[in-house]
Amino acid sequence: MSDPFLAIEMSALGVAMRASFWLYPVVNIAHVLAIATLFGSVLLCDLCLAGAAPREMAAALLRLARPIMLGAFAIAAASGILMFTADARVLGANPFLGAKLALIALAGLNFLVFTRMQARGSKAVRPAAILSLLLWLAIVACGRAIAYW
Repeated sequence: MSDPFLAIEMSALGVAMRASFWLYPVVNIAHVLAIATLFGSVLLCDLCLAGAAPREMAAALLRLARPIMLGAFAIAAASGILMFTADARVLGANPFLGAKLALIALAGLNFLVFTRMQARGSKAVRPAAILSLLLWLAIVACGRAIAYW
């Protein structure tokens, strides 16, 4: 098999995702709930860090929300990979999936830069928060567009 996407679809996981009556819908629901949790947490934190709340409140919220964001991201990534195995050939050719993955990489890079800036007490936290919010809005939009391509 020279087509890697076909190999993914024909893997035991890909076959199980397509063959099971419940597996794909449950994974899809987990993905949507994880994205909603992630985006809700990002939205609150980014708005606070962009100046919608006092700096102390933003820092406290970020400390509380960071583990939730990371956990929700892990669930969203795992469930996204599982759903990909069911229809890898079609999804592999979908330009919105590529855009979504590129935007996720940029959001991750922004998160790493932001974390360092915050640790140093940088004043550039506000632009990083606004960029984060814009990136996650675009990620959600691309995610929805995948289904309609």
